[in-house]
Amino acid sequence: MKLARWFSLLFLAVLLSGCTRSYVMTLTNGGRLVSAGKPKLKNGYYTYQDVHGEKFTISELRVREVAPASMSEKEFNTGDRSGFLPK
Repeated sequence: MKLARWFSLLFLAVLLSGCTRSYVMTLTNGGRLVSAGKPKLKNGYYTYQDVHGEKFTISELRVREVAPASMSEKEFNTGDRSGFLPK
């Protein structure tokens, strides 16, 4: 019985750990972007990979907040893509 409980807890931990892989970046204009993985800040620019696998760079001045998707609203506007620099 204890073994089944441990497997259940392990399965739940693995299941919940996969939920924080996507991040939502809220922009200063109100738009939101979803990234696959946590965006990296380097030299004043966030570098991230979108859910389609394409890499982008955006100025940190345009980003108001970076949060895990699980902590963000369920529906969001992806915003415009102007001002993005392909990597």
